[in-house]
Amino acid sequence: MRILVAAVVAAAVLLTAQSAAAQIVGLPPASGSLSLQRASVRRPPPRRTRTGIRAYGIFETEALTAGQSFDALLGSSRFELAGAGADIVHLWKGVFARVAVTDGKKTGQRVFVTSSKAVIPLNIPMTVRMTPFEIGGGWHAAPMDRGGHVEPYAGASGLWMHYKETSQFADTGEDTDATFKGASVFGGLDIGFSFVHVGIEGLYRHLPKALGDNGVSKSFGETNLGGAALRLTFGIGF
Repeated sequence: MRILVAAVVAAAVLLTAQSAAAQIVGLPPASGSLSLQRASVRRPPPRRTRTGIRAYGIFETEALTAGQSFDALLGSSRFELAGAGADIVHLWKGVFARVAVTDGKKTGQRVFVTSSKAVIPLNIPMTVRMTPFEIGGGWHAAPMDRGGHVEPYAGASGLWMHYKETSQFADTGEDTDATFKGASVFGGLDIGFSFVHVGIEGLYRHLPKALGDNGVSKSFGETNLGGAALRLTFGIGF
């Protein structure tokens, strides 16, 4: 009998201890520990979602697709342009609309290209001027940094290129003054602090069949007036 009573008492003590341990495990942590746990969780940076306008100046350098033609005429296939643009941002989530215009000109000389592709300078000064006008849009992704200052983006635009080629002693039909239609795609990073924004962007313009009908571009078989550009922007947002 004593052995049976001792066994019952021992079982009761064991069950009581297990119940107390379960209650201790189920208790919520102290308020200080909860704060530390919440602080240790990294949350994504807040996304800028208010619709606004970003107006900016543009400087860009473009490597022209028709490299041989412009090397012969201008001594270089790189073309520098400057201008301005504006984005209407966060129209719906990260969607934005864009309008931009740039302009650049460079001086070279008329040349004659032989059947063997040799370039003979004619010592007749000439000027090439390009004015691309772009309307399009794109999408801003979530910020890359914890402060929400750096936003990657990408998009596409319709493109109208006004191309002008003039020289002082040009014969009839030698000068060119025309507008060509094409498209462009772009992507980059917008870096914003308060209302100041700086951007770096890669841009590709595609203008097929704008060249190649006559002159130097026909001799080299080059038809595309587009190219790849590196663009820097600086401006304000409001």
